Amino acid sequence: MRRNTTSFVFAGLAQLAALSSLSAVMSCTDSMSILDEEEEKRRRDMAMPAPDMADPPRDMASPPRDMADPSRDMADPPRDMADPSRDMADPPRDMADPPRDMADPPRDMADPPRDMADPPRDMADPPRDMAMPPVDMSTPVDMSTPPVDMTTVYSCRGADAPGVMYQTVTDSLKLPAAGRTYAYDYDGGGRPKNQFRTLIQAVAIAGLDLQTSIDDSVRKGLTLQLASLKTASLTGSTCTGVSLIPAKPTPMPPKFDGTDVLSKAMTLPADLIGSITLGKLNTKASKDLTAAEEAVLDVQINIGAMAMTLPVHGLHIEGTVERIGGITRIKDGVLHGVIAAADIDGRILPAIATTVTLLINSDPTSSTTKTIISLFEDTTKPASAMKCMTPSMCCKTSPSTCVILPAEIKASVFGAIIAPDVEVFDAMGKWKPVRGGTAYNGMTFGIGFSTVTATYP
Repeated sequence: MRRNTTSFVFAGLAQLAALSSLSAVMSCTDSMSILDEEEEKRRRDMAMPAPDMADPPRDMASPPRDMADPSRDMADPPRDMADPSRDMADPPRDMADPPRDMADPPRDMADPPRDMADPPRDMADPPRDMAMPPVDMSTPVDMSTPPVDMTTVYSCRGADAPGVMYQTVTDSLKLPAAGRTYAYDYDGGGRPKNQFRTLIQAVAIAGLDLQTSIDDSVRKGLTLQLASLKTASLTGSTCTGVSLIPAKPTPMPPKFDGTDVLSKAMTLPADLIGSITLGKLNTKASKDLTAAEEAVLDVQINIGAMAMTLPVHGLHIEGTVERIGGITRIKDGVLHGVIAAADIDGRILPAIATTVTLLINSDPTSSTTKTIISLFEDTTKPASAMKCMTPSMCCKTSPSTCVILPAEIKASVFGAIIAPDVEVFDAMGKWKPVRGGTAYNGMTFGIGFSTVTATYP
């Protein structure tokens, strides 16, 4: 045993010596020797298994889990193959039952949408931005109280108009004369007329100066007309109310300086619908007035001792309005209207007869008186023949006590002048102009005037 061990040692030493000799020889060899060495090494490597091949690697010693046994997904059919897939065994939910959107009508079809079932809030109630104006759109201070004519509907007639009331009184009345015809188209026939002008001309031919008598009457405050304007502007307004009414005679002559305080006569005013354009006042045309709009003004004309009141229908006035230094004036004014046939017989003819009688009685022997008597008294006519059966009433025989009758005025040449020349009334006497009508029932009337500021309650 001891000998075996020693022999193994010597054998080992001999191998070491051999290896050492081989190493020394190899170190002196060329490149071919190196290749042989590498070849020798390769053979040794193949003679002895490398450590990493002595035992099969863990991943080869045992087949991987997925190779040791048939893989789980091959040993057993996959879930989706072992059994019919859930989506094939049973019809899928989306096929077994109709989808919710088919089983029941969708909400937007089952019930009318909110915006159809009930009116939307923005229709049910006015939206906030309309119900209440936003702060930045609220009415500015200077418009917080809108003008009266923006909140109220007016007739623009008389006092029923927006704005300020301007009160004036006539300080002159102008009778028709040369260059002042004051003619007007009352019925829309296109022919301006003023039959009153013809009457004034006839009286002037008879020697009567009516204009001087009128001027004196106005100056004394015996013949005055009050004219008020209700308007938002004296230079331009589409809604200007105009009111006319006679004034009571004044105890003292008026001053006509804007300080006069006057009183209205006990009668109704004539209320007119007017407008002002560039300072020009105009009331609604007579031909366009309805029976309800038509107004009547009692125009009082004092000629000497004669006071004649003429009811003038279908009034229209025009003129230029100005205000200077607190004084309002209507300049170059014209008043147009119609005197009904019944008033000719009942008012004008009696007034003229009375005036002529006074002229004759006051100067019975003058040549003018004789001319006047010849114009009205004609014993070949029934009215004069009947009257002269009483000597004291006959002017040719008793001029200081005689009387001229209204019938004599109507039967005279003046009768043809003081006559109707337009058809403007219906059978009931209501205003209804007929264009170019020939059933005359009214006499046209036109005079000029001017006014100045006055005060009256």
